[in-house]
Amino acid sequence: FIENARRTRELTAQMADAEELEKARAAAEKDRAARHAAEAKAEREREKVAEAERARMRTLEAFQADMKDVIGKAAAGSLSDRLGIDIADENLIGLATSVNDLLQSVEENISQLLENTSALADGQLDTRIGGAPEGDFLRLKNDFNASLQKLAGSMQEITQSGFKVSSSSSELEQAA
Repeated sequence: FIENARRTRELTAQMADAEELEKARAAAEKDRAARHAAEAKAEREREKVAEAERARMRTLEAFQADMKDVIGKAAAGSLSDRLGIDIADENLIGLATSVNDLLQSVEENISQLLENTSALADGQLDTRIGGAPEGDFLRLKNDFNASLQKLAGSMQEITQSGFKVSSSSSELEQAA
């Protein structure tokens, strides 16, 4: 009987140890699975960030190519092209809008100058640059308009001198 009781206690102790070992193994397995899940989640996040960075780089490269094309054409004298603003980056949209506004302003002012220069070439001395330009474009407008005003005045003096010479010639002919 004592032997059976001792064996029962040993078996009970072994079963308790086995249960503790099983609990420890299950906890270790649970921890391993949680670490694996956390690592997998972290890897997905890293991949997501990397893909976002690749997309941002593609956007920047496309913007840079567009900028190079538009600015290159402007430098060559073609001011009608504009940067695209159908991009997701608000900073790039702001930059593109500023560049487009600059190109628009330069194009409008150059266009006015070309129109008035062409009119001058056609003999229209009364042509003037209008509008409300600013900065150097205002100076260009004022200088152009002042030059034409002086030219028109000079032409008027020449015409009046021509009339006087013609009148004097007629008087000389009549007196002779």
